[in-house]
Amino acid sequence: MRDIDKLINQYKEILNEIKQLPEAKVTEKNFRMAGIISDLITRFSTDSKKTVIVGGLSVNYYTEGEYATQDIDIIARINQKIEDILKELGFVKTSGRHFSNDDLKIYIEFPSEPLEADPSRLVHIETQDGFQVSVIGLDDILIDRIRARVNWKEGIQTKWIRQLWTKHKNRFDVEYIEEKLKNEELKFFKQLKSAYEDIHQTAVGRNEKFKMELDILYEEQENRVFYDISPLDNNLILILAPESYGEETGEFGRYFAMSFYPVLNVFMCDEFVDEFVEIADNPIVGVTLEEAIDFIKTIQQKDLKQNIKATNNYEALIKLLRNV
Repeated sequence: MRDIDKLINQYKEILNEIKQLPEAKVTEKNFRMAGIISDLITRFSTDSKKTVIVGGLSVNYYTEGEYATQDIDIIARINQKIEDILKELGFVKTSGRHFSNDDLKIYIEFPSEPLEADPSRLVHIETQDGFQVSVIGLDDILIDRIRARVNWKEGIQTKWIRQLWTKHKNRFDVEYIEEKLKNEELKFFKQLKSAYEDIHQTAVGRNEKFKMELDILYEEQENRVFYDISPLDNNLILILAPESYGEETGEFGRYFAMSFYPVLNVFMCDEFVDEFVEIADNPIVGVTLEEAIDFIKTIQQKDLKQNIKATNNYEALIKLLRNV
């Protein structure tokens, strides 16, 4: 038997094991497949030093499996020999640099752009099959997610940026990150730091944390209870609930705003959001947490009368308030 045939049979044995893995083992499945790809590149590509796992699988690695993905994004220069072996392993070239194996539920992309990361920051790991794989560095994947959030308006990235930061806060090279980020990207990163630094119990920190967590809640809500969330005057966070629009009355749901800086306060807004009126008897003192929650519960009940879906995420908002 030729050496190439032995190698392909070895790969197929691994893929047969992968196929038997339960769905919960998707991380193991993807990294074992990435190991096969890395071995292929090392053997048959002239550019093997640039083989790096990026994208969602790298986020999966750094969040310890919390980020779920079936995609493998790996920067590498492939050739016809590698494509032929992938085909032998059951993969179909779907377009350009995309390959899929529906039976295994594995989807591979070889991004065409060069690696936008510091090679010295790569993390090198060994799969259980003995293959070596490299993963984009922690600092660089955070930079990548921030750029996706700011420049491509991918709101869901906020959650994973938060996860990366809170899990690995003491490992980040802040100076390197701030050097790479520009304009709004850098502004977002500084807000992230402010929200989750040890001093977050200060008024400014709580406000930043609340905005960040509220952004995540907005992206995850099932029925769009909160129509929009906008930071106003750097401190106020506007919350609207027009899912509760009443067709019979022609009235929108409640508009209100909140702020933790300089004190916790809740504001009612008029229809055109031109004026904010504090609910506190003394705006300088603000309201207590329980007073704010009681106010939200009142809004919740009013919106419930117009549209039953409007109540679904108020409880999540109240839980968020208690945790901030």
